[in-house]
Amino acid sequence: MITSRGNFILVTTRMEQVASTVATVGPHRLEKLAKDHCWSIFKQRAFVDGEVPEEIVIMENRIVEMCQGLPLAASVLGGLLRNKQKHEWQAILDGNPLVASEDDNGENNIKKILKLSYDYLPSPHLKKCFAYFAMFPKDFEFEKDQLIQLWMAEGILHPCQEITVMEDIGYKFFQLLLRNSLLQDVKLDKHNNITHCKMHDLVHGLAGDIIKSKLFDPRSDGGENLSQERYFGWDSPSDQIDKIKEPECLCTLFWRSNYISEDMLLSFKFLRVLNLSSSGIKELSAKIGKLIHLRYLDLSDTKITALPHSICELYNLQTFRFYKFGSLLALPYEMGNMISLRHIYFCSRSQTPLNMGQLTCLQTLQYFNVGLEKGRRIEELGHLKNLRGKLRINGLQLVRNREEA
Repeated sequence: MITSRGNFILVTTRMEQVASTVATVGPHRLEKLAKDHCWSIFKQRAFVDGEVPEEIVIMENRIVEMCQGLPLAASVLGGLLRNKQKHEWQAILDGNPLVASEDDNGENNIKKILKLSYDYLPSPHLKKCFAYFAMFPKDFEFEKDQLIQLWMAEGILHPCQEITVMEDIGYKFFQLLLRNSLLQDVKLDKHNNITHCKMHDLVHGLAGDIIKSKLFDPRSDGGENLSQERYFGWDSPSDQIDKIKEPECLCTLFWRSNYISEDMLLSFKFLRVLNLSSSGIKELSAKIGKLIHLRYLDLSDTKITALPHSICELYNLQTFRFYKFGSLLALPYEMGNMISLRHIYFCSRSQTPLNMGQLTCLQTLQYFNVGLEKGRRIEELGHLKNLRGKLRINGLQLVRNREEA
């Protein structure tokens, strides 16, 4: 599109109608990948060492034909067939014939391949983790640790004999989704650990379709269920909150308005996830302690200046995020009673809560500000045997002797 001043606006779309509506010049149609390029992408995803077994080489033409020259299709299909035996490859290819269409640019084929990849995810809990991405808008940048903490709060992650820590189960699920090319655009820290990722809009659309189809039902024993009335997501219009027929069934609330009434909050008595980040809310109700099922609470980037002491009655809370606060420096003294806390995020300027050593489940603690009074001394850290990641300790000059350290 060229404006009257000679500026250019580049519009990308998969829809012919959109292109014809906005175009002032003829559209440029991207060519599909050459067969050898498509096969190369597939091989990178399907084979760790790049070596293709002889019995698989004979399937090359069928695989390339399925991909129709589309990189997303090649990547997802490669992730789907990774680590599978020849008979499994054969069964998948024979049982899922994909027919090329002249008018959809291969989009229908991609959707079928994506659905196939979802269907072959190895557990119902992993499928639920995938569908959870629909809680966020398209092109959202996901924080890996936050995702895992949300899955944990929803009760999706279940320890087993091989992996006893819920976060480790979540990390395994994240890696499986990434390996299947259902996640992309990862960001790494300086130690090459994945911190963030994105999801292709077609993949995100599949996650949304799964939720809308009510495939997920909370009463399912297999954990493969979820209904829209249990989830009020990031993009849910705030004026729709009053239309929830059974507010006591709501488990997740992402709230972006500047106000939430006390009565409304208390009506969600089985709430597990409450995300008020970036909402503009100035005050948190003292009745927050009544939400005894709450596992995840995010108050980051709000205008709250003080926390009610009743927040310390959230004995089942696992994750508490309240960093980037404007002027909140004092934290409730009784936070040491929140014995289920596993992850806590707060501003480095905030005074460390008393008796942090009682939080023996704690894994994430970014800052510890040493104090002189009992309950804020360096000895508190000695009780936190499960800490992981990075910890910054401020005020080490207040440690009086070697015995304290």
